[in-house]
Amino acid sequence: MQKSALRINKTHYLSCYLNLTLYYSLSTHMTNFLRNLFSVICVTIWIALSEFIRNEIIYKHAWQEQYEKMGLLFPQREYLWVFWNLIYACFIFVLARKFRFMTSTIIVWITGLAFMWLINADVVILPREFLIGILPLTFIESFVAVYILRLFNKRGVTSDNCKIRR
Repeated sequence: MQKSALRINKTHYLSCYLNLTLYYSLSTHMTNFLRNLFSVICVTIWIALSEFIRNEIIYKHAWQEQYEKMGLLFPQREYLWVFWNLIYACFIFVLARKFRFMTSTIIVWITGLAFMWLINADVVILPREFLIGILPLTFIESFVAVYILRLFNKRGVTSDNCKIRR
């Protein structure tokens, strides 16, 4: 009779252990997902804030003058910019997990600047005079965005896990 009770206890403890392990595994995956989602949302907010300061406060008059020269109205479609910021934040999230901090920052900066330049220069909206002020501002935007992602996600590439095998 004691053997069967002992067997039931072992089975009970084993099932409790498996349940806790499964719960812990699911909770850590959910925690990682929520942390990643929160970090992308924070980066999206940072990019939106940075773009707002740059385009609506610092360069608003210059943008409006440029649009008036072309006979256009300055667009006020914030929902498109929020969508663009979210896509850009997801792009930064993927790159920040693949590369080191400064490498990620430089790649994000170059691609973000290139996309902005291609989109705006293609329709002859972006004057060359803006480039002097936009370069450092976009670099700061990229640097802080990668930094925010690194704060939430410590799984980025380090020198220890990035060794070349020979």
